[in-house]
Amino acid sequence: MGSLAEERPRAARLAEVLKALAHPTRLRIVAALCEGEESVIGLAERLDLKQAIVSQQLRILRMSHLVAATRQEGFSRYALAEPRLRDLVTCLEGCHREVPTATMRYKGVKGAKKGERI
Repeated sequence: MGSLAEERPRAARLAEVLKALAHPTRLRIVAALCEGEESVIGLAERLDLKQAIVSQQLRILRMSHLVAATRQEGFSRYALAEPRLRDLVTCLEGCHREVPTATMRYKGVKGAKKGERI
């Protein structure tokens, strides 16, 4: 396996992983699943989101092969399909702590205001 800079197919796949995670709700779902498998209802309660929203975002994560579902007692339980996502989430959490609070512009992000502080 060569350098990522030299491997276009691998870089393309990793870019797809990052696209799948590039939504706050999906990132929160993956972070929650880093701690263990969960049902849609459990994720919705834990993340204080509507069940329909969680289901929709889980579908995208499943299509990206990042999470997997198993049936248990009539309910689907979700878990990480790629265990290394734990490392990525840990890395992202570390990156957040290292970045100073900044004023950023969010063009096209629903509900975001120009100059909103993050």
